[in-house]
Amino acid sequence: VTADYTPIRHFLTFNGLLSATDAAARVPKLVRQSPPAVVGAFLRGLFEAAGSLAPRGYPQFSVTAERLAREAATLLIGLGCPVAVNE
Repeated sequence: VTADYTPIRHFLTFNGLLSATDAAARVPKLVRQSPPAVVGAFLRGLFEAAGSLAPRGYPQFSVTAERLAREAATLLIGLGCPVAVNE
């Protein structure tokens, strides 16, 4: 069975969820403009995909895209979470 993924690809591209490289990854504009529940769901997915617990038990995530890290930090601050960005 062959599936046509064209509608999915169009959806991802339209919403800024499809990037050419990992280094170009960023938080989609629609997520940045969304209510806190949507922002929280996006961040949960990000931590699920790239997160772990730091030695002192704090959640952390590691990504290669500096822009994604900084935008995620901004979202976390907006939700009232303390943040540290290590380069």
